[in-house]
Amino acid sequence: MRSDPRAQLITSFYDAAVTPELWPAALQSFADYLGAIGAGYILCNKQTGRVDWISLCGPCAEYKSEYVEYYAPLDPYRPLLGGCRNGNWLRLSECVPQAILEKDEWYNDFVVKSGVGDIIASQLFDNSSYSVVLGVHNEIGRGPFLPATVAALQELFTPLSKAAKLHVDLRSVGLQSFAQMTALDQLSAGVLVVDRTGRVVEMNRIAEAHISTE
Repeated sequence: MRSDPRAQLITSFYDAAVTPELWPAALQSFADYLGAIGAGYILCNKQTGRVDWISLCGPCAEYKSEYVEYYAPLDPYRPLLGGCRNGNWLRLSECVPQAILEKDEWYNDFVVKSGVGDIIASQLFDNSSYSVVLGVHNEIGRGPFLPATVAALQELFTPLSKAAKLHVDLRSVGLQSFAQMTALDQLSAGVLVVDRTGRVVEMNRIAEAHISTE
């Protein structure tokens, strides 16, 4: 039986959510699945206004540090993605006028410099502390995003947004990798990991077994 590329892609995002070192590979699979030149995943801290986590694949990856240190505050596109709801994906070329982009430092010195002509993105997750956006990069001269690409993105929105939420939840409680979660199972006592609101986001096997018998 042939594997399902869509299912594999979704699995790769969940794997990356618990093992952040896998984000570049997950994004590359995402870009390949959509026939794009690259992709970007950005987690922003709404309290500090800074990028807490970023992963890029494709040509933009070379300029990741420049984006975080300089271009992120200049980015006119990312703030607009806060209006995305219910799986909507917003094209850069449709929401920022070309006349503005032609003079924009972020667009010319980061986007175009990377060989990217257009981006389609959405806000996968948002709460009082964090927001997560995911974008797909189209190569210069390739033409507009195809309707099939937009349809595929809409179908992927819900599972990918759940993966983004898991990533945020784990960062919020200080669990940065699957290895740390696995370590909980080595403890002889039941352990619950909760976020700042008291909601359980992870438990080890002893705690799970105890709760299931109550």
